[in-house]
Amino acid sequence: MRNRNRLAYQQSLEDTDVWRIEPGKPARSFLSSTRHEYAAQYSPDGTRVVFSSDRSGQTEIWTCNADGGNLTQLTDFAEHSGTPRWSLTGVPSRSTANRKEGWHIFVIASDGGQPRRLTSDERDEVIPSWSRDGNWIYYASNRTRHFEIWKAPAKGGKAIQVTRNGGWTAFESYDGKSLYYTKDPGDHGDFFALWELPVQGGQERLVLESVGSRAFVVMDDGIYYVPGPAAADGNASVRFHDFATGKNRQITSLKGFAGGWGGLTVSPDRKTFLFLVRTRTGSNVMVVDNFR
Repeated sequence: MRNRNRLAYQQSLEDTDVWRIEPGKPARSFLSSTRHEYAAQYSPDGTRVVFSSDRSGQTEIWTCNADGGNLTQLTDFAEHSGTPRWSLTGVPSRSTANRKEGWHIFVIASDGGQPRRLTSDERDEVIPSWSRDGNWIYYASNRTRHFEIWKAPAKGGKAIQVTRNGGWTAFESYDGKSLYYTKDPGDHGDFFALWELPVQGGQERLVLESVGSRAFVVMDDGIYYVPGPAAADGNASVRFHDFATGKNRQITSLKGFAGGWGGLTVSPDRKTFLFLVRTRTGSNVMVVDNFR
């Protein structure tokens, strides 16, 4: 509302942090600030964690040790960067937004340096992940007017469309033979069905009815996931889908779970899970004097 030289407006407040939990023990804060932390991912050797945060004023990619120490800002794009993913050789890829050109996938060394842009289509390219052999990067693209899974050579080259009936977040199986992915049903929710598709082509297969849109982790013998929908108070759980038996079992309970978009990661020894918690929400009414 404007009244002569004074302006009143609403400022929304929200804080999301990354928490850690070891099954059988209470959850505790792991990465926190007065801003957003999310999309945490353990490195393949479990010694480091990469995550997104806007603690510097813009959302950038950060890394830290597995104990939360040695915080390091990896990127400096002055744009919104998100969804970092490690390669098996310890090199994280991540997507970043350019306000004039949309979302694209970049690759950067784990110790920083100059990012290399991988995608160039005028449409949005988001949520990257690496193939097991490190030769390809999967991502979601809406270049066909709705989101499908595509993959591009990690060293650069022509992209190939992988799915035909929708795709969002994707991870390759340990043997490199299957791709597990969620589909965005179009309502921008947090929980989608999980599907499997042979990497070499074939028919897709429904694996789970509902998982967090980015809250699932593919292992060699099964999949850790957060089933949906979460309760209104944020109570949720981590479950394990066993490939050998096809059965699902609960691993641990989560309190304050902020939604499937914030991701889920498990340490290589499977003793620790990182997940997103919404620690503060609300709004303030702000007034600017001498507004021109």
